[in-house]
Amino acid sequence: MRNGLFTQFSIMLALSLLLPAIGAERVFAQGGADEAPVLERIDPQDWTVRAQVFAGSQPLRGRRGIWFGTTFDLERAVIVFPLLKETASSETHVDRIDSELRIDNVVVDDEVTLMGGFPSGQGLGRWDVQDVRGQTLRLIVNIPMTTWSTRYNEERAMQIDWPTGEWPGLPKSALQHQHHVDSNHPVIQRIVDRWTNGAPKSVPPAMLAKQLAGKTLEHMQPVGQGVVPDRLGRFGGLEMQGSAEAAIAKRGSPFDLASLLCAVYRAAGLPARVVIGYDIHQSLGQASGIVAPHPDCGEFRDVPSNIPILHAWVEFFLYDEAAEEGWWIPVDIVRMRQFSSRAQPMNRPWKFFGTHECLNSMAPLSFHYHPPTTVVALGAPGLWGWLPVPEIPSMEQVLMFDAMHTPQRGGQKP
Repeated sequence: MRNGLFTQFSIMLALSLLLPAIGAERVFAQGGADEAPVLERIDPQDWTVRAQVFAGSQPLRGRRGIWFGTTFDLERAVIVFPLLKETASSETHVDRIDSELRIDNVVVDDEVTLMGGFPSGQGLGRWDVQDVRGQTLRLIVNIPMTTWSTRYNEERAMQIDWPTGEWPGLPKSALQHQHHVDSNHPVIQRIVDRWTNGAPKSVPPAMLAKQLAGKTLEHMQPVGQGVVPDRLGRFGGLEMQGSAEAAIAKRGSPFDLASLLCAVYRAAGLPARVVIGYDIHQSLGQASGIVAPHPDCGEFRDVPSNIPILHAWVEFFLYDEAAEEGWWIPVDIVRMRQFSSRAQPMNRPWKFFGTHECLNSMAPLSFHYHPPTTVVALGAPGLWGWLPVPEIPSMEQVLMFDAMHTPQRGGQKP
């Protein structure tokens, strides 16, 4: 890094950010060579997503009603932002990520350190600063990725039974409790016990996933957009109460609905993870360059939205133990609930359960609402976090996202 050697404390801090590790990550195939895959990726799109985090010290009101910024002094700080390697519907070209960390518009770090080994396959980027004074922090990350829509082979999926042994390491980590996904909460445990008659493994995993999605869809009503605005109405974070509270109230934000389904899956013994993504289609509309958008994907705006639209869905894991193959299967419970408050017949394919025509215009950003490490948030969850020394008493945050089609060079995929 261009800020010099770490102090001993900084080294210890950097090491702490690497925990908890789950061992070597294993990438599972999205389909076998001898038979039709459980999940196919179709209709690829290449994007470069620009994510920006702006944080400033809490402004104070001076004489004559004039607002002015306050100054912070940092001995050191670590900033982290999610960087996913792969999801069911995306791959990030990690070798081409570029970034800048600025203090008062002065670049203090332009080299990202990539960290892996976190639960559910979460990856993180890390940036470091030392001995800086200022009023604002801005992190800019350009993330090139390929996204796909998905096609689900439900007939084959229903033939896959529960593994006789343990789940593989990475999916096994997707059974753990996390912030806002309260799979260990007694309320969630009781709901799952009631919905499955105490026997979740009496049906194949794919059937269980479908049944629980239907129950969740009927149990909870999503309300609002799930956005916490800042003082000027900009995107200041995600509005959430957590899956257990949402289950009790039977109401919550769209992010609570996705969290509830994920928690229910995990409580039933099915590895699952929430995917939080940037909805390029609904955020940018015609400015996205999307040609002939699918009618199921929602409003296609003439002009971009005033604030970025983030969307959450769930992926559960199927594992063919004999073939040693596994697949993450997307379930967009929020879109399912927008179409109907009642579950469709189990013997029919469901829109947004496995097969999803809109995922190639959704840029996955994170499996966690807050990084699964020792950093802290500024108010509402905003995907990123930091650990400043000394602690800054009061800061405000704004998140901004944009995307453009990645140019093709030489006729080759990036």
